[in-house]
Amino acid sequence: MLLSISFLTILVFISCEKLCIEKRNKDCACFMIYDPVCGCNDQTYSNPCKAECAGITEYSEGACE
Repeated sequence: MLLSISFLTILVFISCEKLCIEKRNKDCACFMIYDPVCGCNDQTYSNPCKAECAGITEYSEGACE
């Protein structure tokens, strides 16, 4: 029983992590302005537009640590 609960907890955690990432937009065009953001996938993008083009729906200002 404990093993089942642990497995389900891990499964839910992994599923929730991917909720902030959508399909990548290949036709996206962004200005080359450096204004770094940290995506919900812990990857730094050079600006919010680049993050959104990569399908990231949640990000915070500044580079990832």
